Amino acid sequence: MAIRIYIFLIILNLPASGLAQTQPDNPEPPVMDYVSVDTATTGSVYVTWEPSPSDSLDRYIIYEIVVFGGDSVGRPRGSVEKDTLEYLWNTGEAGVRAISMAVTSSRPGTDQSRFSATHTTMFLSTQYDSCEKKMELSWTPYKGWGDDLVRYEVYASVDNGTYEFIGQRDTITSLEHQNIEDNQRYCYFVKAIRTDGVGSFSNVACRQIKHPLHPQWINAEQASA
Repeated sequence: MAIRIYIFLIILNLPASGLAQTQPDNPEPPVMDYVSVDTATTGSVYVTWEPSPSDSLDRYIIYEIVVFGGDSVGRPRGSVEKDTLEYLWNTGEAGVRAISMAVTSSRPGTDQSRFSATHTTMFLSTQYDSCEKKMELSWTPYKGWGDDLVRYEVYASVDNGTYEFIGQRDTITSLEHQNIEDNQRYCYFVKAIRTDGVGSFSNVACRQIKHPLHPQWINAEQASA
């Protein structure tokens, strides 16, 4: 009887020692660094993060975060091995709207971690005022840096020339580009700047400015001396 009681006590103690070690908790998520639009493409999204503090990781899974009916839903967009801390989602979506991304970490034999903090790209749009000869630029804010976002820088290119700095904003997400000329192609992007100098780019927005056509003749229906 004493032997049976001793074996029973050993079994009771397993969950607090050996058995708990074979069922590790889910890993911690990585720390998001930033997301950015790849300006060399039509709207791919670049994602980078700091490693999860958890050990024995297997992979990182990259998600697009979308909202349905007030609920946030993660759509997997790719995965990388544990030693890789960046990912380029080859898509054109960032050229037509702002994109929100998050990352999870995974460990063999467990579920994934919870989502990292979500970061959201900027989406830039333009509107041309032909009467005032000005381009009105507006963009959605970069989300994810909080108070570490210090300013927005705006750059312009004319007829595929070099991009030049044309202005900046602290928290305002709009700017007017004056003295627009006819028969030129204007392209723009916005760069969000963090306190440590890291930058995130918006999509590139272009607009061809055409010279208005004048009538080739005028019909005079009435004249007086």
